[in-house]
Parts: sequence; structure tokens; C-alpha cells
Amino acid sequence: MSSHKNNFIFYTALLLNVNVSIVGMDTIYTPSALTSNPIQHLTIMKTTRDLFETKREMVETKQHELTQLIEQYKALLTKYEQVCPLFLLGECTKEIGNIALENNCLLSRMYKPDFRQKFDQHVSQLLCNKLQASTTTNTVYTSFGCGDAFQDLIIITKALIQQPKAFLTIHLIDGKNTPYVAAVDFLNHSRQIKTEHEFSFGSRLAQYERYARNKEKNDPVIQALTHDELKQQLTLLCIEQEAQYKQLLSWLTQQFSSSHISLYLHDNIINYCDFIKKNNLTHADVLTTADIEDDGSRMTNSIDHYYILCQKTLTEKPTSVNAWLGKLANNSVGILTASLPTPSSNICFAIDKFKTT
Repeated sequence: MSSHKNNFIFYTALLLNVNVSIVGMDTIYTPSALTSNPIQHLTIMKTTRDLFETKREMVETKQHELTQLIEQYKALLTKYEQVCPLFLLGECTKEIGNIALENNCLLSRMYKPDFRQKFDQHVSQLLCNKLQASTTTNTVYTSFGCGDAFQDLIIITKALIQQPKAFLTIHLIDGKNTPYVAAVDFLNHSRQIKTEHEFSFGSRLAQYERYARNKEKNDPVIQALTHDELKQQLTLLCIEQEAQYKQLLSWLTQQFSSSHISLYLHDNIINYCDFIKKNNLTHADVLTTADIEDDGSRMTNSIDHYYILCQKTLTEKPTSVNAWLGKLANNSVGILTASLPTPSSNICFAIDKFKTT
């Protein structure tokens, strides 16, 4: 059995060394190429990420000393970025347990590409209109439940193609950002992603490991980890999350060098709104979300949180626009737009249902 396992690892490593050089070699990462064929790029990103994660697991299995592991981890990131500069970005393609759709997500770009395409076009035009009206001041784009940010990449790219000299601030909100946001808040670092920044706990890793363990004292998985194992997980999670969003920011700033783009991460709407208030920033000009009706999102009350965020945004900035790509009754899909008739009224949603063929 051990011999078979060793052979498998050897041939997997050999395959990875070949595939990493060919998986994206024919792909052009320009704004026009990306927006004209997002499915091709999304597929290549997923393939590259799968290869990266397999290789990463092999590196981590060797149980290197943490400093050495970090060096190898960063070298691996760089190697795969040379093949696919956006490989850590992604988008939901499956909904496991949805028997009626054979485990496909109704809003998956792979399964029903028209839905995402219509939504991309709608929101990018909303953003483009705001950029056009604010040529010398910042336009704020906020994405709730951004996931792995591929959809935001497409929307923003389409808008910047039309308005390449933009002043744009991007806020991405998602629960999966918690490891990075919690760490930078603890370290009193900025939540702003900067391409030249390299995340590090410095001398405070042991202190943060104790803090994180105590904060998650009811999580049996975390409590079962040794101190060194938890330190490793916390460090690598933060490095990878920063790398993911640096890919997004780096690509946008390289492709649209005449624009001024800033990017901030948040883990929930309370922390996002507190951050806006604390730093005297303005709320979103364009607020967007998609696919927040799945079981995982419902467990975290994503729909209620989006309602609250719409109410807060429209109260603070009545000129704000918004769009939600949502699942409607009988497997139909549409764009829901929130409005606030009066400052004291409840939020209302208008539905633009997509026609299906």
C-alpha cells in the first residue's frame, strides 16, 4: 500500500510540473479577452488552483519549520501566478444536494451562463454611470458576499473598459475574509490591500495564536490542533487570502494604469459599517450581491444582512444604486433592486425577472 501511495505522489508531482507550464499558456489575460470569454478564464483559474492546492498539500505534508514553509508557500504562489495571474479568484459553480439540477447551482456561470452575463452587464453599467458622473472624486463599489470575487472582477473590468480613468474604491464583504480581517485588526494594521505589502505576524504570532484559540474555545477542530499547527494554519490562511486579493488589485491596476483603485476587505456588515464610520468614508455608490439564498448563506442570515445593508446605504446615501442576482420561485431568476421610499420606511424590492428560453 505504501509503495502505491509513493508512486501516486511521484506521478502527481511529475504531472504538476508539466501541467503548471501548459495549463494557461494559450490564455490571454487582457480585459477584452477576459470579458468576452469569462467561462474559459474561470475554467483555467479553477484548474490552476486545483493544481496549486495539490502541490501545496504535498509541501505542507513535509512538515517544514514555519519560516521555511512560508518561503516555499510564497514561491509556489509566484510559480502558479506566472501561469495564471488570477488563479486564486473563482465563483460558485455547484450546489451539492440540489438533486433537481444534478448538483448544479442555478446561478452558475457554467450551468446557465446567460444569468450571470445579464447581471454582469447590468451592474457594470450602473458602475460605469457612477464613474462617468464622478471623474474627479471616488466612486465606491461594495460587494456583499463576494465569495472568491470573480464576478466582481468581471463587473469592474467591464466598467473600467468604458471608463479607464477612474477613481474607484472597492469594498469586498464576505465571512470567508474573517481569518485575514481578524488578524489585521488584532495587529492594528489596515484592511486595505496593497500590492507591495507582505503579510506577517512578526513577533506577535504566539500572542495571536492564544487569542484565536480562546476566541474559538467552543470549536473542537481548533482546540484539537497543537500550538504549532494552529500557528501554521493562521499564517498560511492570511498569506493566501492577501495573495488572492492582491491578484485582483494587481491585475486591475496593471490593466487600467490611468485609474486610481483602492481595495478593502471586511468580514461582515457590522464591521464594514463601523469601518466606514471610523475612517470617515462614504457608503457605496453601487452595492451588489448574488446567490445569497443557498443553504450556507441562509445559515448566516445573509438575506437579512443584505436587507440591513441596503437600508443603511440608502439612508446614508440616497443616490446609491444596488442590484441582487437572486433565485425566484419555480427556478426562475431575476435582479432585485432595493429602494427606500422614505427615510423611516422599510426597504422595498422591485424584481426584474429574466426571461428563460
